[in-house]
Amino acid sequence: MDNANLQGNRKDGFVLVDGFSYYLACNPILTINFKSGLRFNGASVPLLLTWLIPRYGDTDKACMIHDFIYQTKLISRRLADKEFLHIMKHTDVPRWKRYSMYCGVRMCGWIFYYDIDRWLKSAFRFLIV
Repeated sequence: MDNANLQGNRKDGFVLVDGFSYYLACNPILTINFKSGLRFNGASVPLLLTWLIPRYGDTDKACMIHDFIYQTKLISRRLADKEFLHIMKHTDVPRWKRYSMYCGVRMCGWIFYYDIDRWLKSAFRFLIV
């Protein structure tokens, strides 16, 4: 499994140049097709940690697939995170980095998976008026 072929820059984001298909390891019947032209903003790494784990690089493909699974909820969050770890292993991401990122999504991924930010904004909308 190769890394994603992206073109662009960190300021404007990246665009997928060559599309690819991905068969989920947890459920090989499910296939995700990524078409060229897909926009990608990198890994969701806290700003203070980007010196250690950059937002772009060897984890691009794993992050892109993981983000897509979170958005579409194709599988449970636990399986999505295991898939993320699996993809990073097979794209030769160093062990320390893949487990650091895996722990990060296990601890904080629920915010994005369940879209807590949007829920909070709608729940407290009456305070903003």
